Amino acid sequence: MLREFLLPELMLIILDFNVEVGLKLGMVLVGGSQLVQQSWMLLKQPSELKHRLFTRNIHHRTP
Repeated sequence: MLREFLLPELMLIILDFNVEVGLKLGMVLVGGSQLVQQSWMLLKQPSELKHRLFTRNIHHRTP
C-alpha cells in the first residue's frame, strides 16, 4: 500500500529532476534492475549534491 502511494510521487519527482532518467527508471520499475538501487542511493544523498546534480543538468541542457 505504501509502495503504491510512493511510486507516483517518486516518478513525478524524478521526471522533474531529469526526464530521461525518469523514463529509464519507469521502465526499470516494471522489470527491476540495479538502476532502482542506484536511484535510491541518489535520493538518499545530501540535498546539496542533489542540488548540484540538478543545476548541472539544467546547464547541460541549455545550448
